[in-house]
Amino acid sequence: MDDLLDQETISLHVVGNNDLPLNAACKVGYEDGQFGFILESWGPKDRNREYNQALDLIIERLIDIGVTKLKAYIASADLRENLPSVESRMLHKEEFVHFNSRAAQEIRLEIGRLQAFFDKVGRREIPKGNRTKRILLTVEGLNDNDTWVSIVTNTIQNVYASTFDEHELLVKTNKIYNLTIPAPKGQLVPEKKSVQRVVYARSPHVRAWVLSSRHGICELCRQPAPFEMEGDIPFLEVHHIVPLYDGGSDTLENCAALCPNCHRAIHLSKESHSLRDKLLKTKQENICVQ
Repeated sequence: MDDLLDQETISLHVVGNNDLPLNAACKVGYEDGQFGFILESWGPKDRNREYNQALDLIIERLIDIGVTKLKAYIASADLRENLPSVESRMLHKEEFVHFNSRAAQEIRLEIGRLQAFFDKVGRREIPKGNRTKRILLTVEGLNDNDTWVSIVTNTIQNVYASTFDEHELLVKTNKIYNLTIPAPKGQLVPEKKSVQRVVYARSPHVRAWVLSSRHGICELCRQPAPFEMEGDIPFLEVHHIVPLYDGGSDTLENCAALCPNCHRAIHLSKESHSLRDKLLKTKQENICVQ
């Protein structure tokens, strides 16, 4: 709960599928003991007149990432004053609004019908109130600003979209990593395509010499190889200090034997530059010894 309280409330507009902001102001943050998405009311006149379209889009995007239910509360100023308990302003008597494989518009219409049972004072037996009030939506597991903002701004699907590019896959994975999201369904039959790549011929002689000369010890962490392959050969990976695609040579001077962890770290970690400098220093020391 303290982590939620530490997150600032962000004011923005729901972004349409054309990447243009709608006339639909909203907030993401913590209110009345709940963390979620707050859609401002429609009116007077044209203020937030695209309320319904915005709510359709939010529900649609929640469905797309696997959400199956939400909680909805009236969050208008009058009702917050007259009914301070947020639970008394919950729209659905059964707590959750279940999606049940319905279209976003149908779910939004249900939320609208439930809003009509509230006026400025409290809940009524007969629905007469308006259906575009200020509402608060919460979803179990969606407890951070970044996730909700990506839903509101229509960037979540770009991040979640499958990709053939390894670097793009890494970037997207890192963006999603700290988000609180439902478990994905994945793809039973992933899309495929044929591609042409530039590859470089590498010398098995150079590779074998680099690996054997290190006697199974990583040149960065100085730890033994994690396992042995057939023939009792320690498993290390050969790293080109200056990448071949940057004009690096396939020579002993430009190659190093690294364990898988260090190899990944020198390419991907936030300390990659310092690790590269450390490796270069190690190579220089080895050359001097030889």
